[in-house]
Amino acid sequence: MATQPTNLPVPSESPRDLKFNAGKIDEFVTSDEKTFVDRLGGKHRTIAGINYDANQAMLKYGYITKKSFEIGATLDTPNTVLQWESNGEFYRWDGSWTQPKVVPAGSTPDSTGGIGQGKWVGVGDATLRQQLSSTDGSSLIGTPDGSVESRLTGLAEEDAVIKSRLVTGLIPPSSPTIGNGVKAIMRIAGDDDFYVISKKANGKNGFIAQRVTNDVSPSNESNYGGASPLRPGSVDNIRDAISAKLVPSAKGSSVALSTFNASQIATLFGFNATGSSLNAATASGDYSLFSPQAYSIPNSSTVVYTLSAPRAVVRFGAFNTSSASVQISISRDGANWMLVDTINTLLPPGGQNPLPYDVNVNGLSGTWYLRVANAHANNAILVGINIGSIGGSEILDYDNFMATIEPVLQESSTPSYYFGGLGATEFAAKELSTGKFFGTFHGGHSNFMQRLRYDSGSYNLDNSTAPTLLLSKNAILHTTSDIVIGPAVYKYVASTQFGDGVSITNFSLKKLSDQTILCERVYTHMATSCRNFDWIHLPVLVNKQDDGDVKIGQTGFIQQFRSEDAATINCYFTQVNIDQNGFGGAYVSFQPNYNKQYYGAAMSSVVGVELPEGVFVTSKEFF
Repeated sequence: MATQPTNLPVPSESPRDLKFNAGKIDEFVTSDEKTFVDRLGGKHRTIAGINYDANQAMLKYGYITKKSFEIGATLDTPNTVLQWESNGEFYRWDGSWTQPKVVPAGSTPDSTGGIGQGKWVGVGDATLRQQLSSTDGSSLIGTPDGSVESRLTGLAEEDAVIKSRLVTGLIPPSSPTIGNGVKAIMRIAGDDDFYVISKKANGKNGFIAQRVTNDVSPSNESNYGGASPLRPGSVDNIRDAISAKLVPSAKGSSVALSTFNASQIATLFGFNATGSSLNAATASGDYSLFSPQAYSIPNSSTVVYTLSAPRAVVRFGAFNTSSASVQISISRDGANWMLVDTINTLLPPGGQNPLPYDVNVNGLSGTWYLRVANAHANNAILVGINIGSIGGSEILDYDNFMATIEPVLQESSTPSYYFGGLGATEFAAKELSTGKFFGTFHGGHSNFMQRLRYDSGSYNLDNSTAPTLLLSKNAILHTTSDIVIGPAVYKYVASTQFGDGVSITNFSLKKLSDQTILCERVYTHMATSCRNFDWIHLPVLVNKQDDGDVKIGQTGFIQQFRSEDAATINCYFTQVNIDQNGFGGAYVSFQPNYNKQYYGAAMSSVVGVELPEGVFVTSKEFF
């Protein structure tokens, strides 16, 4: 039991106080504590406390430096520091100073007591540098708002929040204008492919025919092959794109074909049907746009058409010996008629070619009938109904369509098309391990769902083909499929909207499996143009006459130009991370028979890039 001292004043000769003080003398001499408390409650320094205060005083005064652990030394005071030459650091002895600290030659801090509290403590900047370079070194640096470590932690948390709210790291492109002029959709006989034919972009005269194809490369050592989705392919330069209603529902037995020559017929139709063309018809009659003619209607004979659009334009041939009295009537049942117009097609003087003469007829809602009757001794020349170019805002009744292809450029006799071939124009990738391509031309797709949507409905392109002929102001191709490469499965979804001289394809890649596809190449935009597009106007100005590659760099837009006919191709596409793009961005490869644009996340990557997920855009504009 500890001795309890008295409260007697100093000096006390009480045996109890003498015994208590003997314990305090021992505490003063041998205790590691820095203070002790006397019998009256006063606090005093122990020898350990006195030594600590002395050491601190000497440390504040400054260090006395010595060399070295390797040489050997004796340290007499706590503020003497010894250098370890192997790392350049100075160390202070933080242990007992009951006697000088002796360091034999050839020593190290570890061999003479160790490193740490109560042992050798580094006091130079070498230790500081080591501490700062450690994983928790940022905790040693302060800021007004806390340590650097705490600020970095806060920034990381803010960055995580930003990333969680970020929809995509991709940079979407600007988009060309989608014009909604009337377009012709026509299937290629005996094929899944079809054309979307529209006027050119930006108000330029003429038309284009964009071929939609599911052509796929063969399965070989370079390509997965198998099957590919429908997507835009070649683009032809079209001179005339004409629709018409030519097949009547009834005609008199005495109605015959005219005796006009080909030149006169071309004048009546407004175009020359010679040369290569794209043709489609939903009904078979006495003639077509591909093989045009006209009806010669004698006195008292009639021709009747069944219609559904609320308006019709009737084309006659007018010349000096044609009918002076042609009656136009309409009916809701084909039996009871109402006369709406009587016209004179007699057009002097003689010796002149017949000229087209159009008469507008306001019809009825729903199904209705239009009758042309000749009430004159001279024959009436009836060319057809609604003969005219597509591209306007109104869809009238039709059963025939013809697009005449501009075969070659007049001066150079070189091809006039914009895009050639049926390869990929949006997505392709090359697997790193096998060196095989897959994508929208190179295959690897399965489990398709493909639809063609137009103004008032859609076609299931998996169960049937595209329509033989359809006029529509809107045309959108939707496709989905699975890309299966080994154990990896991705979902491919694409939507292509066709405008006036424009196609805009939005496509997405989404991983469905745990495994990824490591790729040596990934293209998210391509465009294969005719070789005579030898100018790059934007983003660089280059006239490339010889073969080879032109590196363009990071961009989301390329404009190519053909000087002979001032034909222009604008391509807009999503910008991606190009760290593994060996070309530094986009490039155009000029080959003997074509030019091709390439852009994507990886080109000739050595380490490989995971097939990126996200939504990508590639748009083409032709004028």
